[in-house]
Amino acid sequence: MADLWPNTGSWASGGTTAMPVYRPTGSPYSTGATPGFYNPDSSYGGDRDWASTPAVAGPNGYLENNWDALYTRFIAPWASGQTPFSRWVRSQSGEVQQAMMAAIASNPELTGQSFLSQLGPQNFAQQWNQDFTPSQRGENPAYYGAGRQSWI
Repeated sequence: MADLWPNTGSWASGGTTAMPVYRPTGSPYSTGATPGFYNPDSSYGGDRDWASTPAVAGPNGYLENNWDALYTRFIAPWASGQTPFSRWVRSQSGEVQQAMMAAIASNPELTGQSFLSQLGPQNFAQQWNQDFTPSQRGENPAYYGAGRQSWI
């Protein structure tokens, strides 16, 4: 667990959607072949990329009015499996939405897509790692002469 950060990954345009999609590799990100119930690589039989149209992705479109759909599309490329990290990211939807609502007080023109595009897998991984105890993170203060153990 010493190396939680991916060493590789690439920014993908996510088709023609306005929201950037980051597809990191390595632990703790889910990169399995089964991306959960929603598959970001499928058009589900659509005749065009509807997610790039104003009716779906516009400032008052479907995604801006449906937080769960927006959040699922955002996290699906890197946190849609059944790993502990993926489950934790999905559980953070409410907190991320509250943070976005607080940010809208500073910028009323902020949209959900623009707020989420400022976040990414790295932000979630850092927060997830901070929630661990030192021993869960692989830290052992006794190795450095601190804690309850004394050096003689």
